[in-house]
Amino acid sequence: MHNLILNYTFPHHLQADDVRNFWQLLEKQPVGQFEPSHLPDDRFGASEKVVARNPQTAMLKHQDAFFPIRTTYQPLDNNSSLLSLIFTQESQNQTLLSPERSPDFFAWVANTLHKGGRMLQAEVAFLSAEYTPNSSVKVELNKNTFAIEQYPIMLWLKSIQVDDDFLAKGGYATAPQVDGSHFLMSPELLQTMGANQAQATQVKVLKADIFANLPSADDRRNILRWIIHDYKEANQNILNLLEKALIDKDWEVRMSAVIACARFRATSLYHQAKAAEVPSTGRSGLNAEERGILGAIKALSLKLIQGTPIPPPLTAFPNSPQARRDYILRGIMEEATDFYHNSLLLIVALSDPIYPPKLPENLPKGVVNKEQQFFLEKSNIPLSFVPAYTHFIGSSDIPYHPVQLKKVENGFFISKFPIRITELETIMPTKSPKKGSHEHWLCKLEEAEAFCQRLSDLEGVKIILPNNMLWEMAARGHNGRFYPWGLTYDPKMLHRSSPWQLEQSVGFSGEWTSSQNKKGDNVIMGKSERFRCADMHFAPSTEHFALRIMIALEENPSTS
Repeated sequence: MHNLILNYTFPHHLQADDVRNFWQLLEKQPVGQFEPSHLPDDRFGASEKVVARNPQTAMLKHQDAFFPIRTTYQPLDNNSSLLSLIFTQESQNQTLLSPERSPDFFAWVANTLHKGGRMLQAEVAFLSAEYTPNSSVKVELNKNTFAIEQYPIMLWLKSIQVDDDFLAKGGYATAPQVDGSHFLMSPELLQTMGANQAQATQVKVLKADIFANLPSADDRRNILRWIIHDYKEANQNILNLLEKALIDKDWEVRMSAVIACARFRATSLYHQAKAAEVPSTGRSGLNAEERGILGAIKALSLKLIQGTPIPPPLTAFPNSPQARRDYILRGIMEEATDFYHNSLLLIVALSDPIYPPKLPENLPKGVVNKEQQFFLEKSNIPLSFVPAYTHFIGSSDIPYHPVQLKKVENGFFISKFPIRITELETIMPTKSPKKGSHEHWLCKLEEAEAFCQRLSDLEGVKIILPNNMLWEMAARGHNGRFYPWGLTYDPKMLHRSSPWQLEQSVGFSGEWTSSQNKKGDNVIMGKSERFRCADMHFAPSTEHFALRIMIALEENPSTS
């Protein structure tokens, strides 16, 4: 008789505390008639043993039957690792796949996959069958793809892209989850559950009470935006979650929920949406005009919930009150437009999730991938990749830099941090450095360009300064957010990375770009006291600022 194995894979190694916390999750989260029992009394010592590759055994109870669970841990190549729960099938009468147990068991597994995966920050979790005592399932995490020797019964993916051949050969039904993860079910599982492909897509794991208790506002925001992205109508589970979101302490969560109610025409939540609080002070990070726009977005969302039709497309920029009303109505309902304004940026930032980047198939010369991190090969400068997505840039309150939608065809690499003095001393040791915040090297424009040329010669690839538009894309992400971390101003967030993992981009030293304004002044990004990604500063080439380097995979667009 075969065993069943519940596996979690990680792009890092686990600590004993991770295993102990996972056991606590199992103990506190019984589902249906399944309940873990006989977990180790000395959780600390037992978790230490698991990490040291000494398996520990507990039980899974179902009514009057007990099934042994063996917890094992295995470090894998490339710093990844595998945590497994092995369910031993003692006899034909003690199988978890018997008709009277299977649906409840799969419900317990689904809940445990999802919750455990999120809590442990796993990339992949899956249930598989082990047909011989010595067989094993091997997992490889490489270039955002997932490979496995045996097709699992059930599969949860945080964000990794799955090869189409894998889906086709395995015959999986896919169910996008309300937090942006994906849940895959095998034909064997569907048959056991008596479900079909259409029913499978309705499987929901994340519940409203779990959502409300997530400690990270970023998680709650992105969950809502994936709901808006993935669904055309709301089921009861989503309505329950939206009801919690409308009273959330974070204003971005509340306003995302208001837009979701409008998109779904959720009449049952009209009064809750009406009561949702809109930011009223500058502490939110929004100016008076932007707070007014949010008020209009809420008021018009309520109209849409009540059945107001979507107005026809605009033929000119919305300058009149009626045109601005129609513009916002269409924006809330995700209707196309040829005109861009901060009101659309706010709607997009509140309703679009951050998509995982699609990485290039072939790296340019001089760029290497080390454990899913990119570096220049010889200088070891860490890089971030900006994918070929459309990006909102600009702002309606900057006359010389209006809101635009731009795209680079193949994406580009940009240094994760401003160049630091230690990197300067390695590449150009004769320079006398001027130090900025966080050991950033401050230099004149001529020195920045000379550094790029020296680095190009060293790495054998063309390295340049980014123009202001590309710098903004890297710092801002694709969905129109004002700050690298979102829409809400918070000086504590200065050390948070952008969606494309750019670090220390605003609020530090200010950075050179290759752009100039019409007067010939050089464009400096990241220096604004507002900390906004779109803000520019202008300076002569003799002043001192930090720099980032970039590697273009194509002929990038010029500065607007």
